[in-house]
Amino acid sequence: MFQKPFRTKSNTLLRSSDKKRLRSEVEKSFSADGFSLPITEVIGNKEEVYILKLYSHKGDNVAIYSMRNSPVLFEHEKKIFPSVYFLWEHTMLVPSIPTQTFVIQKLANGADLMLPGVVFHPNLDFPCFERGSVVAINTLENSSALAVGVALMSSNEMLESIDKRGKAVHILHVFGDHLWSLGEKTQPPTIPHTFDTHENSTLDKNTELENLVENVEINSSEVETETTDTTEAGCSLEGGDKQSTDTEESVENETDTLMEKESIDESTSVEEETEIEEVIDMDEVLRVCFMTAIKSTLKDNQLPILASSFYRSHVLPCSPPDVNLEIKKTSYKKLGKYLKSVAATGLIEVKELTKGADSIVKVNRSHQDYCHFKVVKREADTNESEEKNTEVQFGVVTQKQYEPPEISLLCGVNAATLSFFKEMGVSKGGVLMPTEVRSLVTEYVNMNNLAEGRYVKLDPILHNTLFGRQGSADVTQESWENVFKILTSKMQVHYQLKFKNMTPIVHKGTPPCVEISTQKRTGNKKVTLVKNLESFLIDPHQFMDVIRKSAQASTSISLLPNSKPNHPFYQVLVQGNQVQNVESILTGELYKLPRKYLKGLENAPKPKGKRK
Repeated sequence: MFQKPFRTKSNTLLRSSDKKRLRSEVEKSFSADGFSLPITEVIGNKEEVYILKLYSHKGDNVAIYSMRNSPVLFEHEKKIFPSVYFLWEHTMLVPSIPTQTFVIQKLANGADLMLPGVVFHPNLDFPCFERGSVVAINTLENSSALAVGVALMSSNEMLESIDKRGKAVHILHVFGDHLWSLGEKTQPPTIPHTFDTHENSTLDKNTELENLVENVEINSSEVETETTDTTEAGCSLEGGDKQSTDTEESVENETDTLMEKESIDESTSVEEETEIEEVIDMDEVLRVCFMTAIKSTLKDNQLPILASSFYRSHVLPCSPPDVNLEIKKTSYKKLGKYLKSVAATGLIEVKELTKGADSIVKVNRSHQDYCHFKVVKREADTNESEEKNTEVQFGVVTQKQYEPPEISLLCGVNAATLSFFKEMGVSKGGVLMPTEVRSLVTEYVNMNNLAEGRYVKLDPILHNTLFGRQGSADVTQESWENVFKILTSKMQVHYQLKFKNMTPIVHKGTPPCVEISTQKRTGNKKVTLVKNLESFLIDPHQFMDVIRKSAQASTSISLLPNSKPNHPFYQVLVQGNQVQNVESILTGELYKLPRKYLKGLENAPKPKGKRK
């Protein structure tokens, strides 16, 4: 539904009466499956909820409810659906169906989830749901929701299907689509599944023990039959009795040793678990992670922050790599109880801004515990912090902090220069750096002994490449610099955008520019138009919010008519002549774009002369 750009109809703040209606509908929709949703925590009384009404690319009417700069719910055909942002905070809200990782990319391209794509793992409980229920899609590697849809089969129909064919889920919303791009554009959290491996291992051990005992009994019965046969043949009964007693003793010895081995394994595993529990003090781990979070990752401009969001986004990432922080294994059992104990010391201030949800509103950075605590930085942490600024999952690229690209010009091999580069093993369409072109020319000249001091003798191939078949027939030599200059001028111009931790982006032509223009509208009012931000991976929605706050002017965004569905380009409109504000934002600390890649700066208002 949101794979292609949609058309916005209106975006307004939700009234209190509509907010109550939304609360009742959400509670009715998602509390029927036995999951108690704290509705006051989800949609607080003082929480600002915006409703965005739009038309999808197929013409469907959709209402999107947004809170805290991210869409949380959307309504389609009088039914409420959660977004992936909402499901990352409330993981047990709807049943989750696991699939393979490569299937997510298929869903992002507009496909529905087919029954062969559903994974029925033996150690993972398959959820129960009816046909028409709202379900989420995740992977075996990560239990976080990556898609939302409507079940076209019940869970029993999926499990009892023999041929495993047909559509299982009709997909409405996928991570990375245009609904996700309306939010903060964060990557899904990594939450591993809890596989039931212990019960299966004990069952396997019991079955192995039973099989061994059965084999021993079968062997003993075979031996008994052999002894009876030998006694009938005239063998002594004493020998037969002795042999049977030996087999019985061997059976007893084998079963005893097996039982002893099982008891030893169980005792050692219990001892190892007690040793681990004794070594790891979960209260101390919680304290270190909490102090590290408020001293290194939590900034004052992020306050107030919900306690649950602080724990998920700041405390858990600070846990050591070999220890899983679990609040239930501490003496506090609950996060709220621990925060109250910390607040009693005066280090933080906790308030209930929304009913039933605690928030951290202040951190006392002059507190004695805060000043004496030292953050332990690991080498792996520094490397991860550099790498995690740019994250890529399922083809979706996000940057926590925008970093400008390195822009460079490249030279492409075309028909005019193919005769020379073909001799050097470069085919048509190859793209080279200017330094690589220079090295290839030098290698060719030295290989054919064409160097004469400051000049280069032109053989037929080099002469034909530089001047053509009928041009400058009397020129037999050229300087080194002229050879390089003429050759690169005849090649196809390319440009390269190299972002950090991303594969370089190469396109034909000269480097792009952000186009800034002004227009006069009705009433002789001027507006500023900004487009082509996507060429530098700048989010136009984020830029619109920044320019609105900076210029204190109304803004809007529209889809350009000539943009492609897979690569949409938007145009940001700002009331008034805001060229100088646009320049200061794009060249400032946030985006750091070079001024030469901004086109239309001459449209800025001229400074007024001094009055006489």
